[in-house]
Order: sequence, then C-alpha cells, then structure tokens
Amino acid sequence: MRRKTSSPFSWSVFMDDPDMPQPLSRVRSNASYSIGAHGWPALPKRPELAALAMEAIASWSNVEAELLAAYIQLMGGKDDRAAIAYLSLDTQNAKSRIITAVADAVLSELECKVLNAILRIAKTHQRKRDKLAHWVWGISDDLPDALLLANPKKMHSGFPDRSDIFVYTKRDFEEIIADNNRLAFMAGCFIGVIRRPPDVRESFQPLETLCRAPEIREILDLPDSPNQFQPLK
Repeated sequence: MRRKTSSPFSWSVFMDDPDMPQPLSRVRSNASYSIGAHGWPALPKRPELAALAMEAIASWSNVEAELLAAYIQLMGGKDDRAAIAYLSLDTQNAKSRIITAVADAVLSELECKVLNAILRIAKTHQRKRDKLAHWVWGISDDLPDALLLANPKKMHSGFPDRSDIFVYTKRDFEEIIADNNRLAFMAGCFIGVIRRPPDVRESFQPLETLCRAPEIREILDLPDSPNQFQPLK
C-alpha cells in the first residue's frame, strides 16, 4: 500500500513497495528493447521521464549537502580544526569511523541511535541513486511510459536478459524524489538536535519529530503510533 505526501514535513509518506521497479521479464516478457545503443540515446525519447530521472539524481545532492552540514556541526562547526581535518579526508570509510567516534562521545544514546538510523536509510537511498547515475539507460517501444535501466555488469556478453533489465515509470522516479526530500529533511532536523542547548529536555521537538518518522520508528523498534513517542532507556 502506498500513501503519498506533498511535503517532506509530513510523515504521511510513500511506504516502500518491494516490487518496484520490476524487471522487464515480469512487465512484458516478450517486449523488444534498445539499451546502451551508441548514437541512439534513450532519454530524449522519453523527455518527461528523463527530467524526473535527473531530478531524482539531483535530490540526492540535497541529501548529501544536509548530511555534510550535520557532520560539520557534530565536529564543532566549519571553523573547528576537527571539522577541517574531516573535510580533508578522501575515503568514506575513514569519514564514517570519525563520525561514529565523535557521535559516541558527544551525543546521547538515543541521538546516536537516531543518527545511525538516518545513515542506514541514506545507504538504501544512495543505492537507488547510484543505479540512476551508473546503470545503462534504454527504452522499449512496447512501454511508451517507461525507461529501462540495466546493470552494465550484466551486459558484458551482449544484450542483457530481460530479467536483468528494470522498468522505471513516473511513479518510481517520484518515489525516489520524495524519499530523498524526506531524508534531507531528517538530516536537517538532526542539525537542530546537534545544536540543542545542554539544558533542553531530550524529547524536544527536532528529536521527537525524527522519532515520529515511520522509517526511524521501524529501525529503532518504537511503538507504531506516532503519538506514542517514548525515548529509549
């Protein structure tokens, strides 16, 4: 079941649908297709979907910007030496280890759990974005309202099997955009958590708002009802 929101500030969200996008073999098993054809680009053939695909990729940039701002705040601000050192690192693994160590040192248990939940969600969303950025595009004349994507690793021996080609519709791109917008909002909320004065109660608004998000509630195993916010012990 899917519920759509028009704003990332509401937690009435698109719920995950494990069947989307679907392989071409399931959508149209005998469909003809063109994918990765040099000199015959797919995106201009589906301009509306192409624009949505680019917006989906761009929406991930907003997530990265908000997460970076949260990390810098966690390090003490952009002028802090620790933040400067963090920005100089090239590898994501090194950055992740530093973020984890600093979070454990300066955040409460609940705040660390919420941050880890946000990062876990971000990994899932990044994989979706990476497919759009690095997989090979195609189209099928049998599916005029869809774009096709295939993993280039499945194309080394020629045309990929239809089970390895995935069908992206307008709704798929809109879901990715909505998910990324919501995740960027989560990261922005967490900046408010980091900036919280030490004498403010732990359940103040930004943290409580994050704990009402269905994705975070599921990861932290909080009660189903958003009105039953209970800080972890």
